[in-house]
Amino acid sequence: MPPVANLSHEPGKAVRVVFASGIAELNRAMLAHFSAIEPEVPLCVVSEFEPEAGEWIAWHVHRSFEQNIEYVRTALAGRRIVSAAVAYDRRAAMDGLRRAAGVLA
Repeated sequence: MPPVANLSHEPGKAVRVVFASGIAELNRAMLAHFSAIEPEVPLCVVSEFEPEAGEWIAWHVHRSFEQNIEYVRTALAGRRIVSAAVAYDRRAAMDGLRRAAGVLA
């Protein structure tokens, strides 16, 4: 498991989290919409690919759910999720990422 990219966050700081588990077009639209809501609160994006905005927390489709959820928990450690969004799109097989949204947010 690679190290989490950014651990310089402030403990207890509020964050918003997007779980980008749809097709690329849906993920971009959801990210644009969610970025406009409370822009003063930092945005984290849990996704397979690096997003256009926000702090990327990588979700690796070839790793187990347990490995991925631990990685995301480490990346979010000490921060408080104040709002979250997740995509539900039958065209994208990202059930683990959607499950993670329910567990974490």
